[in-house]
Amino acid sequence: MIKRTILELATLFLDNFTQKKNIKFIKTIFKNEIETLFDIGCHKGETIDIFQKHFKINKIFAFDINKDALDSIDKSKYLNTSFFNFGVAEKSYITKVKFNQFSPINSLKKFDDKSSYTNLKNIIIKVLNFPNKVREEKLCEVELISMDEFCQKNSISEIDIVKIDIEGGEYSALKGFQNNIRKAKIIIFEHHYDKSLIKDYNFTDINKLLLENNFVEVCKNKLSFRNIYDYIYINKNFL
Repeated sequence: MIKRTILELATLFLDNFTQKKNIKFIKTIFKNEIETLFDIGCHKGETIDIFQKHFKINKIFAFDINKDALDSIDKSKYLNTSFFNFGVAEKSYITKVKFNQFSPINSLKKFDDKSSYTNLKNIIIKVLNFPNKVREEKLCEVELISMDEFCQKNSISEIDIVKIDIEGGEYSALKGFQNNIRKAKIIIFEHHYDKSLIKDYNFTDINKLLLENNFVEVCKNKLSFRNIYDYIYINKNFL
């Protein structure tokens, strides 16, 4: 059984409202069955759980840089899922990442310590991350892979849905996917408009990349109490 802190449970509760909106739209495209789902930034399987409540899914490929999060999952409940302890980026390489005690916000990007939003988030984590004790961030070596390399190695010919939630790394993941991105029917990604993460891109860059690869925005949903949005883009060939 996955043990969650009060803060994780509260975040999940709030995010479910956004997920329900995403699911409602996706059902208009796929009805009740999905062939292939890529969950990039799967954490402890939250997205997989909600998708499997609403769809019959043949195959799921799930990726996360946090080994502790993946190890907490009871894999016997996900027989249709292959889990990979990889980060996803523009190219494949090995790097080191500081892991925060509140695992859902772990990122390849650095946090802006001067940001008021970062300071507020740190206070909330300290107060509500019970029963976990406050500890220093842990520096870990992680392996990154590009989706183009993964698709080539695994002979991926078609993908129904690609979901990307990697805390500021979405643009890098998409840049490493351009040789195979048109195999995807729908792309869902989370974008932060707050100043907590130090990023070298903005939403316009992601939008331009997706438009150039035959995708169009069809849905935008705000996450509760945060300046973060889920975007859904669809390959024009499947409209």
